Amino acid sequence: AVPGQVLVDASTRRLGGGAFELVPQAVELKGLDEALDVYEVVGSAPRTARVRGIAGLRADMLGRDREAGILHRAVTALRDGRGGVVTVVGDAGVGKSRLVEELRGSLGESVEPADPLGIVEGRCVETGESSGYLPYRAIFEDLLGLEPRMASAARAERLHGWIDDLLGQGTVSTGHVDEIEPFLARMLSIRADVAAGIEGLGPDQVKRQTFSAVRDVLVASARRR
Repeated sequence: AVPGQVLVDASTRRLGGGAFELVPQAVELKGLDEALDVYEVVGSAPRTARVRGIAGLRADMLGRDREAGILHRAVTALRDGRGGVVTVVGDAGVGKSRLVEELRGSLGESVEPADPLGIVEGRCVETGESSGYLPYRAIFEDLLGLEPRMASAARAERLHGWIDDLLGQGTVSTGHVDEIEPFLARMLSIRADVAAGIEGLGPDQVKRQTFSAVRDVLVASARRR
């Protein structure tokens, strides 16, 4: 490797679990007749995959037909226009994440544009993490297609265009945009001028307005589907 370059082999790539962006390389080493296949680490993956179990090995999910049925009935109701909340509760290791993963797999990783069902995901704070609005931030980054290395100006443009789209479809009113965009921009760490005008507000008011903006935009986004 050249100075500053990080190369890993195939086994390290598998253990990485999709956490990094890797570019295949072939390097020639002294004493070897053939080039060695390696991977250059060029950065963090836009969406770090959560790996459970052993990569490449997967067992069938057993004994969860009732729970899976509850989730599928909730999805059917959702397609019929009846929203709801399903809480999956259990001790660590009993298969909560696997149950949700199986549901997502059965629905397909990407939903067709004609399908009224859209899938976005946010996660609660884990041990060692401290980030305000983390689940909501992840949901909006998913909706807007924001990536970690995207410049602030590009993120601001993406947010503004998305809200303009909602405005054009009549799901957000013109006067409501100024009450939404600055708070979402602040939550998504978008450049300061977009979030201007809220510096004088107290922490509690900012929190209330941010949650209100999140709610209103998610409802508007759902209506347009």
